[in-house]
Amino acid sequence: MHAYLRSIGLKEIINKKELKNLLLEVIENPDEQKIVSVDNAGGNVAELKKNFADNMGILIHGYYDEDGKFEMEYYIPYLEGKAKPVEDNIAITRHISRESFAGVCEDMRVGATLIYYLINGIDYLDIIMRQDSAYFQTKVCLSGLSVSGTVLFPVSKNEKQKEKCRIEMMNRRKLMSEAKRGDEAAIESLTIEDLDTYTKISRRIRTEDVFTIVDSSFMPYGVECDQYSIVGEIKSVDMTKNRYSGETIYILEVDCNDFEVSIGINIEDLTGEPQIGRRFKGSIWLLGQVYFDLVK
Repeated sequence: MHAYLRSIGLKEIINKKELKNLLLEVIENPDEQKIVSVDNAGGNVAELKKNFADNMGILIHGYYDEDGKFEMEYYIPYLEGKAKPVEDNIAITRHISRESFAGVCEDMRVGATLIYYLINGIDYLDIIMRQDSAYFQTKVCLSGLSVSGTVLFPVSKNEKQKEKCRIEMMNRRKLMSEAKRGDEAAIESLTIEDLDTYTKISRRIRTEDVFTIVDSSFMPYGVECDQYSIVGEIKSVDMTKNRYSGETIYILEVDCNDFEVSIGINIEDLTGEPQIGRRFKGSIWLLGQVYFDLVK
């Protein structure tokens, strides 16, 4: 079983027979089907998608053989995010073991390289058939599936403090951009700033809880490169029901380090009641949908 099936409301799929029936439903009654020719000999790649709830469901990757029969290679659960897209230079790379893809972009708001699972990989295959490139200037909409999350109260801030944080974040982003281009003064400023931050945290952690100090965070989690541990402010809360299983799922729009990500989590896997203004803390499998139609 895929570890994140429960995130889209399919936690009761616990054996191969139930999984086979589920995948058969997708193959026989897909909501969307895309086919890309990959050679002149009739070779093709196909993806079938079926929504089992709002903007989430199962995607099956495979191909059609000479007799027109669909052969499955793998499947994934997915959530198509509604968060504000991130615009950047994006690199796409193929996974070693199968024809799936990871997207990579460097976001100054996070201060690190973001790696996510590309959920519209067939669109990438289609574009490289016409344009031999793995680097694009375009937008990507990020989403995530979670199997464990907790709702935290917000850090108390007045408007003056919020504005100060916004200005500091903008200045840091500017310094990081300059440091990336080799500006030694910017590198030195960032180093001093990090040392000051470390000193302040070391002093406060003796008497305060870590989540009263850390407002939001976005850090790699586990051994797989597209999984992250995050803390962020909840901007919107929606509930949807899986039409196949009847299970309820939360879809949260979370602002983390000044960028947004849509998160899907089973109602039974979330501790606490999510409300706008509160914070989400949990681990996610990061997914990305790249807007290849906007490629520059």
